[in-house]
Amino acid sequence: MGGAGLAWGDMQVLSTNSPAIALYRRSGFQQTGEIADMFRIDGLSFGYTNMSKRIA
Repeated sequence: MGGAGLAWGDMQVLSTNSPAIALYRRSGFQQTGEIADMFRIDGLSFGYTNMSKRIA
């Protein structure tokens, strides 16, 4: 079973969650995209920030 393993870690975080995004950046994650206006709650728009980190 040579070569099997995890190469990347991917996640999504609410775009308005600046403290979490800053924490993930300090941990080596990079922003790879954003989905603006992904959904609405009580008339407010929320989006996702996509982040990835190379593991292997």
